[in-house]
Parts: sequence; C-alpha cells; structure tokens
Amino acid sequence: MKTRGAIYHHKQLVFQNGVIGKKYLILLNSPGKKEPYLFVKTTSQKKDKPTTRGCIKEDSLFFITAGETFFKIDTWVQLFEIYPIPPKDIDTDKDITI
Repeated sequence: MKTRGAIYHHKQLVFQNGVIGKKYLILLNSPGKKEPYLFVKTTSQKKDKPTTRGCIKEDSLFFITAGETFFKIDTWVQLFEIYPIPPKDIDTDKDITI
C-alpha cells in the first residue's frame, strides 16, 4: 500500500537526533518503484504544543483531536522533519508495518 496519508508503525525508527524508538509515521507521497517513501512522524506528547485543530503553520505541526481518526489520543503531526525510507526497506524491514 503506497497511498499518501497511510499510517505506518516503525518499531526502531532512528530519529534525526540519533535516538531510536517506536513511532507512528504518516506517508506524504505515493512513491514510484524507485522513489523513497517520505514520512513525517507523530507525537502525543503535548508539552507546549497548541491544540488548535488542523494546521499550525508557525510551529510546522498539524493537530488531530483524539478519536477523529485512527489516533485514539490527541496527536500532533510533526511537519518539520521528513524521513525518506527506501522502498526496499519498506518491503523487507519487519519493524515497519502499516
């Protein structure tokens, strides 16, 4: 399934700061056979994030209210970091599931 908007779970995502952890990812593109999958990660950690529904441009976030979609708790899509993953990794890495 290579449909943009699909939600994937990565059990061993290497974050851009080098930390490894479990994370839900949202696919941004519908890649061709040789194009990378482009993902953004999500978080449910509120910290100082606003809870305005939808796009929060100044913070490069998108807020999804609990229960409106797949996510059962309030979730922020972090648009400021894009994670390209090669197709071969999507097809063979058992740590990545839809």
